[in-house]
Amino acid sequence: MSLLLAFALAAAADPAPIERCGYRVVQSYPHDASAFTQGLFWHGGH
Repeated sequence: MSLLLAFALAAAADPAPIERCGYRVVQSYPHDASAFTQGLFWHGGH
């Protein structure tokens, strides 16, 4: 019973606001447009 109450209270609580992160394109490099890369990014020059 207490588990059900815990789930009910958790569902009724207001969720925390989602922090949105921005981005900017720093530089682009010539590449093969037919090549596939997913999730490739540069952070701090690395």
